[in-house]
Amino acid sequence: MLTHVRLSGESGWLRFDDVDFRAGIGGFEARCSSAKRGGRIELRLDAADGPLIGECTVSETEGSQVWETFACKTIGVQQTHSVYLCLIGDISLSRFRFTV
Repeated sequence: MLTHVRLSGESGWLRFDDVDFRAGIGGFEARCSSAKRGGRIELRLDAADGPLIGECTVSETEGSQVWETFACKTIGVQQTHSVYLCLIGDISLSRFRFTV
């Protein structure tokens, strides 16, 4: 069984509350697919239009079930925040993680 999030429109967001960044972060990785044209994931703090801490470009993956890992750098954050993953374009998201 596959579990993933797929946009039903051109954009949307996922919110995760109480994300503890006290150890710091340096990057973001996402396992995504895109059958048509790709898109991007904006990483924002505390609101869907909040401060941008990273942006990950997702390119076309040759099919909706062809998964690839995309990565980007993030700016330093060292507190607890709500994190918004703002998905824009033709993206399916299977999993993600922040890296140090």
